[in-house]
Amino acid sequence: MKLIYLLLLQTFLFAYQDLGVVGKTYNIEEADAMEEFQKNADKVNKKELQYKILAAIEKNLHADLNLGFCKKDLTKSRDVRAILKQSVVIPEGDIYIPEGTVDTSLDYGTYAYLTINLNSKEEFEYYRKNRPQQSLLIATGDVRDERIKKVVEKFILDTDLARQLGITCTPSIVTLRNGILEVKEVYLKREGSNAK
Repeated sequence: MKLIYLLLLQTFLFAYQDLGVVGKTYNIEEADAMEEFQKNADKVNKKELQYKILAAIEKNLHADLNLGFCKKDLTKSRDVRAILKQSVVIPEGDIYIPEGTVDTSLDYGTYAYLTINLNSKEEFEYYRKNRPQQSLLIATGDVRDERIKKVVEKFILDTDLARQLGITCTPSIVTLRNGILEVKEVYLKREGSNAK
């Protein structure tokens, strides 16, 4: 038994022994990172970079999503609370969430947005008369438009967001309440249109 303890002790001691380096060693020569950054920064065409940044900002202030006009009043709704398809186990955090649990984080807020084409005078009039100061999702137009400067929440609607929310035409009122997403499409009589 003592022999086993001695062998184990020798193994542990051997593991912590410094065996050194075999072969020739070389100094590592590296340039200072900050000096390299500064050298490369001095090479940048600052006017061109400024132009590119301003062009990118400009692009993100203007919406150009061509959604059709709503052809009839229609309301679509769906439950967007997620149901876990399998249990989640995170032992490090002592977390267990069983399969079938419903995400209730969306139960406590109410959000409403009007999706609008700012280039349509009929849609802007609808907004002005019925929903002033409501948060906007802009399908076409510019967020800097003077007519909506008092609106606090205004966002550009892109293709992905429109698809995820189920927005297919303008104007549409998007509401999220108690985990239910509702998209209400609003028909408006347009100049030159015979219907309604």
